[in-house]
Amino acid sequence: MSLNSTGKADEEERREDVAAVERQDSREVDEGKGTWKHAAFHVATTIATPAAYAPLPFALASLGWPLGNF
Repeated sequence: MSLNSTGKADEEERREDVAAVERQDSREVDEGKGTWKHAAFHVATTIATPAAYAPLPFALASLGWPLGNF
């Protein structure tokens, strides 16, 4: 194992850097300001949006619009 200019082993310094990044990432996740209502809204719209758009091509074709015929 080689030593760098500070006398620490390269592997040890890399482990410390990785640990520092992991601590920073966990703080960013923990500092979320969202509420359960906000999360529920996103889940509901993610589930409902494809179902809302599914009948559009049929509806447009029924109206005679060329966009409905794809």
